[in-house]
Order: sequence, then structure tokens, then C-alpha cells
Amino acid sequence: MAEMKRSRLAVPLVFVLVIIAVVAIVTGFTFGPVEALCVALAGVIWLFIQNLFFLFRLIGWLENPVADEIPSAGRETPWRIVFEMLRDERHQFEKNAKHLQTRETRYRKTLSSLPDGITLVNSDWRIDWCNESAEEQLGLDSMKDRGQPVYKVYDSKDFIDYLTVGNFDKPLVIHNSDNSQTIELHVVVLGRKNAVIVTHDVTDREKLDSIRRDFVANVSHELRTPLTVINGFIDLAISSKDPGPVRIGREHLALMKEQADRMSRLVNDLLTLSKLEESNPDRAPETVNVPVLVRETAKEGRAISGGRHEITETAEPFCLKGYKDEILSAIGNLVANAVRYTPPGGHISITWKRSPEWLELAVKDDGIGIAPEFLPRLTERFYRVDQSRSRDSGGTGLGLAIVKHVLIRYGGHLKIESEPGKGSTFTMQFPPELEMPMPEVIQDSESGIAS
Repeated sequence: MAEMKRSRLAVPLVFVLVIIAVVAIVTGFTFGPVEALCVALAGVIWLFIQNLFFLFRLIGWLENPVADEIPSAGRETPWRIVFEMLRDERHQFEKNAKHLQTRETRYRKTLSSLPDGITLVNSDWRIDWCNESAEEQLGLDSMKDRGQPVYKVYDSKDFIDYLTVGNFDKPLVIHNSDNSQTIELHVVVLGRKNAVIVTHDVTDREKLDSIRRDFVANVSHELRTPLTVINGFIDLAISSKDPGPVRIGREHLALMKEQADRMSRLVNDLLTLSKLEESNPDRAPETVNVPVLVRETAKEGRAISGGRHEITETAEPFCLKGYKDEILSAIGNLVANAVRYTPPGGHISITWKRSPEWLELAVKDDGIGIAPEFLPRLTERFYRVDQSRSRDSGGTGLGLAIVKHVLIRYGGHLKIESEPGKGSTFTMQFPPELEMPMPEVIQDSESGIAS
């Protein structure tokens, strides 16, 4: 194709030169050699001026090369073919450029939608482009900061040292000033002139790792004491030199039983939490007669209290769509906590009622109360405001975590109100669409439960 275009370009030029030569020869035969030379010279000058004219037009077009504005030439000049070739090449160039721009726009749109931060930089670490995630994670502005060195816009000593050393085999983990966000940063070098900085928000992963470490440490700590007690008595019995049957005192057996029960409660609570964290239970929901559960938990609370507290219950006659064992476990944990942290002679009330926005089950006490700074962490696993008091009273540190996960499954909330020295109110709030009517038989005999 290129050879054909070059041959097409040569034909008009040869044709013009042949015409000039023929005219010069005819003039020489007619008027003499001097006149022939003048005619040939005039033809060459005319050809030079014509080419110079089209050359200036070409130079002017090259200053703003648009395919549709390319100059035109006569049909018998080689410049016509030159301009046609340039027009075709320019059309192809603009087509390819438009295709590349469309593809680049599509790629950048794809990169913009990624949850990871993407920042394109050149060899001097100057910002060429970044997506929205990078703007949020590194505090960049894709328009304002373009062309700026990334290490000046994101002024972090660890980041600057990471770029200076240039060892990008391992990612850089950066914590912000208040440790509320953790960013994992990778640098991918693309040749000599470009690089990509990829950032990933690993805050949630760090929190999960921290929760996992705390969980293992807490479970180990909770199991260590009862196992130490039981192993101590076993070692004492084994080390006895008496050849007869091994004898263990009743008080020792009672203590071993107490510690074994403590481990059993811990394991049962852990299993309950595990089941609650499953996305969907493998059973159909049922109609839970909450007034009956309120009465049962009040009875159990009186048994735990041993007559040291006054426990009352009030329940409006309506049921809840859910699972009886989960609701009973949640109420039981709230009542047990109220008994543990209310001094003898205190009052505990259990209330089941409708509110304007929720179905509410509240457990209120006039016990020791909780300071405001401890309230946000109360539903964390193994979190205790008073470590020794909770363990001495038989708590596992998982009760409120179970209550929280029960409510998460039901789409509800745990409302906590407390004031040191005056008591606390823990209110389980369920969505009103979970309300179910009382069964007819029970409603006839137990409408309006109160004590």
C-alpha cells in the first residue's frame, strides 16, 4: 500500500517535469538554445513557487492538525496526493486516539469504583490521577493535587521513608493520628516512568484480629482459674502416700463442682453466641409467649437472689414472633445481672409493654449503677466494669453480648440507661412488626399479668 502511494506521488511530478522539458525542447528548435534555457528555468521557478506555496499551507495546517481542515491542491499536483495521504493518516490517528480515550475513560471509571485506593504517579512521585477511595484514605484531591508530589500532599514520615528506601516487596501499614483508621499501602512500579500506589482500608480487619486475640486471651484466662483449682485437688490426691483409697473432702468436691459449673456456663454461653452469629437459623420462628417468660425469669431471679431483693414483673398481653430459647436467654441474662449488681434490699422490675416505636422489655434495678464512660463497651465479650465482682458472682462476661446478638437477629436495639449509685435500666427494643396476638386459651385465663 505504501509503495502504491509513493508511485502515485511520483507520477504527477514526473508529468510536470516532462511537460517543462518538452516545451523547452520545442522552444530551442524554434527560437534557439537561449530561449529554451529561459523557458526551462521559468518552468522550474514556477514549480518551486508552487511547491513553496503548498509547503507553507502544510506548515500552517500542522500548527492545528484537524483532518477535516487539511489543505487542498489541484488535480495535477503531487501535493494533492500528499494531502490525501495526510488526511487519511490523520483520520486514522483521530480514530485511534478516540478509541484509546474511550478505553482509558472506561478503565478509570472501573478503577474509580474499586473499594481500594488507586493513585497513578510518575517517576518523580507526582500525582497524575487518583480515585475516590484514594482521596478518602490519603486525603488527596484528584483535581487540586494533580502534578504535586504525593509525599507532600500525604505528609507521613513512615510513607516518606517507605518511598525513599524503595523496597516495595512488603506493604506499608499506616495508622492515622488517633488510630481510628489503618491503611495498608502497596507500591507497584510500572517501568521507569510510572507507578501505582494501591491503598486498602484494613481497619475492620485489624479490629477483628484484635477481637480474636482478646477472645483467645479472655477464654484462656477464664478457664485457667477453674482448671487450676481442679488440677490442684487432683494433684493433691495423686501425691498422697496413703496406699488406701483416695479420699477427697466434701468441701473440696464442692469447690471442684463450683469450678466445673463455671466452665460449663462459659462453654454454654460461647455456644449460644456461636449459634446467634449464624446468618439464618435452621428452624421456623414461633409465637413466643413473652408474658409467661417474664414470669419464669422473675421466678428464677428470686431463686438466685435468695430473698435478698424484691423482684416484680408487669407484662402486657401480647406475644412476639421469634425463638423462645433466645428470648428466654436474653431476659435471663438481664435479670441475673440485675441481681448480681443490686445490693440486698434493692428492687428489680421486669416490664413488657408497647411503646410508640418499639416493643420493649425492660429490666430496671436500683443497684450500684454504671459510669457513663463504661456504657459503650458493656456489650463487648468478656468486658467487665468490675472484674473481681463479676467473677465472684459467677458471671462469664458474655451475658450482655448474648443479649446484643439476640437483638441484632431480631432487628432490635439494646437501650442502656444508668447512673452511678442510683441503678440501671436495660431495655430490649423489638420492631413492632414482630408483635403476635396472645393464644386464645391463654388470653382468656391470663389476660393482664402483673405482680
